[in-house]
Amino acid sequence: MAIPLTNSVSLLLSDSTNVDTPDRRSSERDVSETLERLVSEAPYRVIVAMFASNLQRFAALAKIALKTGRKIALLGRSLSAHAQVAHDIGRLNLPSHLLLSPEQLRAYPRERVLILAGGTQAERASALYRIAQGTHRWIDIEAGDTVIMSSRTIPGYERAVQGLMCDLLRRGARIHTRLSEPHIHSSGHASYAEQLRMVELLRPQNFVPLHGTLHHLMRHADLARNAGVQGVRIVENGRSICLSNSQIEHDVTVAHGKMAIALGGSVLNDDELGERTDLGRNGIALVTLLLDAKGKLLQPPRVSTRGVPLCGERTVTLRAVAADVVRTVDDARRHGHDLEEDVRRVVRRAFADAIGCRPAVEVHLSWLGG
Repeated sequence: MAIPLTNSVSLLLSDSTNVDTPDRRSSERDVSETLERLVSEAPYRVIVAMFASNLQRFAALAKIALKTGRKIALLGRSLSAHAQVAHDIGRLNLPSHLLLSPEQLRAYPRERVLILAGGTQAERASALYRIAQGTHRWIDIEAGDTVIMSSRTIPGYERAVQGLMCDLLRRGARIHTRLSEPHIHSSGHASYAEQLRMVELLRPQNFVPLHGTLHHLMRHADLARNAGVQGVRIVENGRSICLSNSQIEHDVTVAHGKMAIALGGSVLNDDELGERTDLGRNGIALVTLLLDAKGKLLQPPRVSTRGVPLCGERTVTLRAVAADVVRTVDDARRHGHDLEEDVRRVVRRAFADAIGCRPAVEVHLSWLGG
């Protein structure tokens, strides 16, 4: 139904992420009841993966811990930071006897622990990712432990999240997700019906959908048009709009994208980024040669590495590379070749044959008696 527009709201910018969900399927009360049942049924350790900003769910889990005789441990800087801020402003009151520090986890009975962990989208630095990889400092998953994914997967992160859950399963965890327990999570993003209600309540003159893929933006834009909004504009990254006299003017393209900044603030160009990527992947080999005026070696070559995978300071590999360098120096002197380039090429090939890696090579020549 078309809506008569007023001048009260010139522009509404609204989240589009959940536009494909017709209605809200569950409330936080439903989620709390589901979480309490799952925690009560769990025989051993329980890990709840959740969004750190959801204070209502945080408080519900604290009540569940008290009711089920478990103590809570927080893993993840974001969770700890949100909990501290919520406590400071009076929105979250956790009894001191309810909390375990991460350092206490290994010594506490598994069946009496409820862990809240960040990393619902399998972020590589997150607590849940490190738990799944077996690299977390304070906890190791054991057979029978329960992991509850009280979250939804953000579009584009599906493969990473599936990989994380596979890693948890390999370690013996029992996993609950929205597929097995529909009320395990209630999204903070508005459904289609709620998005429509927002437009109906505000009756904006102009509308710009935000967040999600282009599909989500376009569908949300159609919703606003069908609701009677006249000025609807889809804006992707790199585009700008101007609101003037309650009208959206034509958008223009602006510079956008990732910009790599080096220590000190200088911008890294593509060549420099490529060099850094190669160094990060393959490391660097350093070759130092001391030569006389005729190009003969005055002492054996010195070969060292930094960050070369599977190498370190393995003397066998380094001696083999040094022997190849000696032959290359003799050949270059006899045939008048470019010594530095020949050595660089031979060293890269020698490492590739020995360990399957071609590091960057820096050759330093020192001449005596010239």
